[in-house]
Amino acid sequence: PTRRRDMERDVEATPAREDFDPVVFEADEGECRNGSFVKLAKDGAEVLQWMVEPCSLEEFMEECWDQKPLLVKRNLYTDYYRDVFSMEEVDRLLRKVGLDYGLNIDVTSYQGGKRQHFNRNLDDSLEQADPDLVWKRFHDGASLRILHPQRWSNSVWKLLSGLEGYWSCGVGSNVYLTPPGSQGFAPHYDDIDAFILQIDGKKQWKVYTPPTSWEILARESSEDYDESELDDPIFEVELGPGDLLYLPRGVVHQAHCLADTHSLHLTVSCNQHNTFADLLELALPRALEITIEEEVEVRQSLPPGYLDYMGVVHADDVGNPARQVFLERIESLVRRVMENLPIDAAADQLASRFIRQRLPIAEPESKGKQGTVCPESRLRLVEKDIARMIVEEDTALVVHALNNSRTDHMEGGEDSLEDHGCIEFSLDDAMVIEQLLAAFPDAVVLREIEAEESDAVRIANTLVKCGILVPIA
Repeated sequence: PTRRRDMERDVEATPAREDFDPVVFEADEGECRNGSFVKLAKDGAEVLQWMVEPCSLEEFMEECWDQKPLLVKRNLYTDYYRDVFSMEEVDRLLRKVGLDYGLNIDVTSYQGGKRQHFNRNLDDSLEQADPDLVWKRFHDGASLRILHPQRWSNSVWKLLSGLEGYWSCGVGSNVYLTPPGSQGFAPHYDDIDAFILQIDGKKQWKVYTPPTSWEILARESSEDYDESELDDPIFEVELGPGDLLYLPRGVVHQAHCLADTHSLHLTVSCNQHNTFADLLELALPRALEITIEEEVEVRQSLPPGYLDYMGVVHADDVGNPARQVFLERIESLVRRVMENLPIDAAADQLASRFIRQRLPIAEPESKGKQGTVCPESRLRLVEKDIARMIVEEDTALVVHALNNSRTDHMEGGEDSLEDHGCIEFSLDDAMVIEQLLAAFPDAVVLREIEAEESDAVRIANTLVKCGILVPIA
C-alpha cells in the first residue's frame, strides 16, 4: 500500500531539516570487527552491534533509532559485508534456485522520470526468469531487485533470524544490483526502517526530510516522487563497500550508480506495523467493548437537544454550560474505557503474529537434546520469542515458531493458529507454562516449580518433545 499525496503541503507542517541531519561515523583502524558476523555475534543485539559499529548499540538506539539517519563509512573495511551476500550468490539464485518474476525478482529501470519493468521472458512468459536474459538486461542498464533472499541464502537467513530476536518483529530483506550509470527506482519513502549494507561497488544516495510532519515514521510507503517535487536533499553520500546507511520510516531517498561501477547492496527492513499505534489499534476496540458490557452509563441515551450544542458548528461555543457538561461526561466515559484497556492481551496478539511469521531459528539448540524429563530436569526455552502462551477463553495455547518455513517468510497474511505451531493445554496448566517460558534466559528446575510435580513433568515433557524447551546440563 502507498500513501497518496492528495493534500496540499502545509509549510508549517514541514519537518525541520536539522532534525534529520545524519549521525556520521568514519571507522578507523581497529574500530570494527572485520569478520563474519556468524562467528562474532552471539545474539540479536550483537548482530545489530556488528552492523552499525563503530557506533555503539546504545548510541544508535538513543540518537538514531526512529529519529534520524546513521551513516557509517568503512574505507578500511571494504570486505565487511562480503560474507552476507555476493555477486556469485545472485547468479546461483538465478540458475540453481530459479526466481519468478514479480514474486522473487524485479527487473526494472528509472530514466527520465519514468520507471519501466522488464518482468517477462522473450517468449512473454511471466514465471521463472531466464538467467541469461536477466544478465543481458542488467548489462543493458536494468536493475535487479531480489526479494526475500533469506529464503535461499543461509547467511542472510542467519543475519535476519538474529535481528528478529532483537526487535521482536519480522525482519525482511531485498538485494539490489544496479549497473553502472543507472537508477532502478524513483524517489520515495518506505514504511520500514531500512539498514542499507553496501556489499560491492558504489552508489550515490540523496536523502530528504519527510515531506510533512505526519509522514515522519510513516505507516504506509509513499508513491513515487518526481525530483522536482522535493526540496534540496539533507545530504548526499557515496556508499562504498563496507558502508552502512540507516533510514527511519518516512525519510525520502533515491540512489543511482556512478558511471564507472556497479552496485550491490542488501536492504534489511524492520519495524513494519510494529508501533504503539498498532498495539492501540488492537487494544482500544476491545476496551470499548468491555466498557459497554460492564458500564451502564455508557449505554444510556444521549440527552434530548444535544445537537443544539454539539457538532462542528458549535465547536467554538466554549461558554455554553450544556456543552461543557456534555464534554465532561464524555471525558469521564473515556477514562473508564482506558481503565479497561487490555494492553497485555493486545501485546500477546502482536507476539502471536510475530511468532507465526518469523524465520525458523538458524541453529536450533534442541536438536538431539530431548531425552527424558524428570523432577530434577533443568529446562530452558530454546530461544527468545520462539514460543508464547496466550489465553483464549478456557484454553491456554502455546504458539511457537519451530514449524515455520523459510520459504514462506514475509509472505504476509494472517493465517489461523492451526496453520502454524500451536499446542493446546487446559487453562489449569497456564501457571506451569508461564513459569517454564518466562524464566528465559535462565533455566528452571522442574522440582522448584509451584505446581503438582506430576503436572509439571507432564507439561514440560510435551514442550521438550516439540523442541520448545531444551534440557540444560
